[in-house]
Amino acid sequence: ILIATVALSCHAGVFAKTACAEHREREQKSNTKVKLAPKCTPEGDYEALQCFEGSKFCMCWRPDGSHIVDPSLNVKSCVCHVHNDRELQKSSKVMVGNCIPQFNDDGSYPRKQCHGSTGLCWCADETGK
Repeated sequence: ILIATVALSCHAGVFAKTACAEHREREQKSNTKVKLAPKCTPEGDYEALQCFEGSKFCMCWRPDGSHIVDPSLNVKSCVCHVHNDRELQKSSKVMVGNCIPQFNDDGSYPRKQCHGSTGLCWCADETGK
């Protein structure tokens, strides 16, 4: 009985769409020339890298759909932007001394990373480690 109920509920559209899925559907139906129909993860969150259709502008978003960085021609990856954003959010709740990663305009990590409080620097790879 439970399986039939779940199947009927899914078929009848009882399960609500995520905010990302609703946003994507709205954008796909819009008549604007340049649109951003967001990409969603399988869990329903927003993917970090979002690019405008018909444009070379991309931006980085948080899973809830809020923006980390504004649209730019330079953004190619959000790995570093997301890492930096998480550390900044932590630093607002934790004591001074957190290491906030630096990043290039395109979202990549610079080869040289430095700790702002201590001045200690080190070489980093493309993942920031």
